[in-house]
Amino acid sequence: EAVDAAIARGVEYLVGREKEGSWSEFAKGAAGKNALALYTLLKAGVPKDDPVVLRGIRRLIDEEALGTYDAAAMIMALEAAGGYAHRTRIEELAALLVSWQTEGDWGYPAGSDLSNTQYAVLGLWSASRARVEIPERVWLEMMPALLNYQNEDGGFRYKGASGPSTGAMTAAALTVFGLSDALAPDKRPWNGTIKRELAAARVNGLAWLEKFFEIEHNP
Repeated sequence: EAVDAAIARGVEYLVGREKEGSWSEFAKGAAGKNALALYTLLKAGVPKDDPVVLRGIRRLIDEEALGTYDAAAMIMALEAAGGYAHRTRIEELAALLVSWQTEGDWGYPAGSDLSNTQYAVLGLWSASRARVEIPERVWLEMMPALLNYQNEDGGFRYKGASGPSTGAMTAAALTVFGLSDALAPDKRPWNGTIKRELAAARVNGLAWLEKFFEIEHNP
């Protein structure tokens, strides 16, 4: 009951903050924020034909995606709102994400980091659920790139070069690993070494999260 009440308060707050399909005081550069708010309402059970949802959808159809976070969150929201009905727009946004992939991973789109990579994968996964075809090479290049973010302790870091392992980034990597089986079931293009490294990275990441998992802060 407490959880249901908390969700209801969150929905009430978001509905109260919506204005013309937007949840931001900024006229531009808010597509990702608007998409996350809309996605939250849909996942919290607000009907797809609710006026607030419909205004949010209309805004996302016309709003510009300025980066990876925007495009990915917009795809997730539109797919949750009835993906096939918005397939054309989702396909456009998915093409942007594919074009922004660099050395297997993603940045803003400049640079690259595990947070943007996680969002790109979630967005492309949602696009595939809306029956948008994603080139298999995207997944096959993305998975080995994850190895660049893993530390010797088994956890994952934000940037590829160096940095501490964190719970958020380890969870991000494990999420991507979890989706890989659905997105790229045919692993034949990978050699045996890559397969073994990826399998070990997944096991070691889970072990790190099991050891350091915390509710009250990001370990």
